[in-house]
Amino acid sequence: MAWPELNEAQIRHYATEETFQRGREYYRQGAVVGLIRRGTMLQAEVEGSRASPYRIRCTFDSPGQVTAICSCPYEWGGWCKHIVAALLACIKEPERIEARPAIEELLGTLKREDLLSILLHLAASDAEMEEDIERQATLLRTTVSSASPIGTRGAASRRTQPDVTAYRRQVHSAIHSLDRMRASEAYWHVGGVVNEVRQILDKAWDFIKADDGRNALLLLEAITEEYRDTWETPDDSDGEVGDFYEADLGPAWTEAILTADLTEEERELWADKLEEWQREAADYGIDDAFDNAVLAAKEGWDTPLLQHILQGASAEMGSMESAEHRDALSPISAVTPARLRILERRGRFEAYLRLAKA
Repeated sequence: MAWPELNEAQIRHYATEETFQRGREYYRQGAVVGLIRRGTMLQAEVEGSRASPYRIRCTFDSPGQVTAICSCPYEWGGWCKHIVAALLACIKEPERIEARPAIEELLGTLKREDLLSILLHLAASDAEMEEDIERQATLLRTTVSSASPIGTRGAASRRTQPDVTAYRRQVHSAIHSLDRMRASEAYWHVGGVVNEVRQILDKAWDFIKADDGRNALLLLEAITEEYRDTWETPDDSDGEVGDFYEADLGPAWTEAILTADLTEEERELWADKLEEWQREAADYGIDDAFDNAVLAAKEGWDTPLLQHILQGASAEMGSMESAEHRDALSPISAVTPARLRILERRGRFEAYLRLAKA
């Protein structure tokens, strides 16, 4: 259970000198109370200033490349003292590491009824977990029918699902690559990190452009949740990290929602999730990143006015002068560009022209 790819010099590279010294003192005081290794993942518990231990998770991506997070509120650059203490314990006392199977290996040996029992237990103990399970289960159903309205594919075409865990890890690693730098140095690399995350987002766009909205949603959820959990880490004085929400994530979600041809139930679940993310982002001054995506989820392709237009009533739009009709048109315009791109990709050129004219 030794970690030959890790040494003190590498730990110092990820932490400030002061934090390294404090972490070493924590280790010497016996603050590291638990070390568990699951494949390339290390989980640790380190006692600190609060009653319950802080939880640490480290992923060894490759020799010399370590991604680490801690539940403590440390925000001053590099690894915190708890991470330092845990990894020093790994180096100096490898016999303390408890080896356990990776989660995917453990679950792979269980029968269907056992997996169901675990999910039901998790759902009963955590309301948020229950909502996540519901959303994932609903998303994975086969839902596209041959009687889909204009604007849909008309037939399901599920591809191999993306490895969302790998993409989560890439986002996390990209943002936390700044941990290895001093604050003054990291500031100049924030734009590069955002561009790296943007390249990961391009994978979701590949699914969208291939008319595979469901896999795009799986990937977007992984990217968004990981980005949400780590985006406050870099110095965002220039607003590049926050702008990624509005300029990149939001438009991708809008188009993926409409491309996936979701059922009303599925759209309600995604609308709730997107609104939750929007409330969190608004706390940091990002007020409308997911507004269009929420609107797309609530409307889909099913609104009477939209169907009226797509089915050939666009010539009548000029005569709709009542306040009621003008109000009805306004919510369509916000997501019209996304709808037009989808119609064009699907070769529905008459519907495209009708919507554009309206």
